[in-house]
Amino acid sequence: MKLITEKELLTIFLELYSMDNSPKNWSIEKFLDKPNRLYRLHMINSLMKAFNVECTYKEFIDGEFITDTQLNKWNDFKKNIEKTPLNKEEFNGSKLETKLTDIKLIYSCLINYRLNAQVLLTSNDLIYASSGEFGRFVNLMNNISKNLYKELQKIDAVLCFCINPLGISFSEQELINNYEFPKINILDIDMECM
Repeated sequence: MKLITEKELLTIFLELYSMDNSPKNWSIEKFLDKPNRLYRLHMINSLMKAFNVECTYKEFIDGEFITDTQLNKWNDFKKNIEKTPLNKEEFNGSKLETKLTDIKLIYSCLINYRLNAQVLLTSNDLIYASSGEFGRFVNLMNNISKNLYKELQKIDAVLCFCINPLGISFSEQELINNYEFPKINILDIDMECM
């Protein structure tokens, strides 16, 4: 049984952002005629509820949901860095005391970077076939994107900690039963919207 974690929330948020980069305007009503966006928004709402991320989408980007829970778990996160794609050398910091505002700022900067990177990573999504000279340049961009995606996993590790510092996970059925998670295959919805 696959467990759903905060990574799913982050991934779906990034996907929706690459489709509509104005989270402050996201709404069920706005996406009624765009099922691929509508279902992603339903999934985001469900996962935010499940992970106790009680805020608007804009506040999510600003890290307004971050509380003392993240602050209290921050040192544990840094100690267990080897369980993430981060290297200790990349994450070694000073011995200064971390404050809640520090974590919010780190999160906000990283998620803004990640949102912008997502737009870049998905810029070729509508190119289904390419050949000749154009194909070579599409491959050039795709190769860079693969390397970027690998590096972004380090940022994702920090973002995922901030979203879910307690490491909670759910089965899909738990999310459906308790948090109104839509029982759909989002890839099927994407195919229908093409």
